[in-house]
Amino acid sequence: MCNDYVQKWLAHKDEFLETLLALEAPLEPGECSIYSGDGIYRCSNCFGNLLFCTPCAQKQHQGNPFHRIQQWTREFFQDSALHLLCLY
Repeated sequence: MCNDYVQKWLAHKDEFLETLLALEAPLEPGECSIYSGDGIYRCSNCFGNLLFCTPCAQKQHQGNPFHRIQQWTREFFQDSALHLLCLY
């Protein structure tokens, strides 16, 4: 007996995969969500999966010491830390 949910999902699997990959790596270099600098940081705790340049990442996280940020390496987002941005 086949699961109907799996059959429905299989029809949309390419869309899901494309969305998951887009969350992991931008297709082209991104701009900061606040100013026009290079968006090389993202925060997994901030709403909206926004990209930030270094000054904006610092400003946005002055009051959020427990947020987890990642830095774009030109290949993938690597886990980083707010203390590396000289915040804490």
